Amino acid sequence: MALDTRGERYVCAVPASFACFPTRPKCTSTQGACAAKRADNVVRWGKLFRGQPWRKITLARQTLTPQNWQVKAAQVYLSAGGRPTECSYWRIVAENLQTREVKYFVSIAVSYPLSPELAYAHASA
Repeated sequence: MALDTRGERYVCAVPASFACFPTRPKCTSTQGACAAKRADNVVRWGKLFRGQPWRKITLARQTLTPQNWQVKAAQVYLSAGGRPTECSYWRIVAENLQTREVKYFVSIAVSYPLSPELAYAHASA
């Protein structure tokens, strides 16, 4: 998170187990409903992602055939020592339509100048 303290914007890949808060918790406990959630669970069960349609993209590759992906993005709070961060971040999920490979990303782009498609393409390059 040092890049965002410098005002830098970035997109980085994170594992499915990378914890975040879909919304700012109303309690201070780090247990149960107030605890951070895994990225894959936020995408699968969270309201932010569940009702959102997938955006389909095609990534052109120089050494491979073009790849078809579907992408979603939503703002979340990252977990820092079991507590939510002050600012929100973009959680991006992308699924390869041919292989069903799923990738997760985090981006700090306050005004969201990157579309989920561009963010994913940038991170996957």
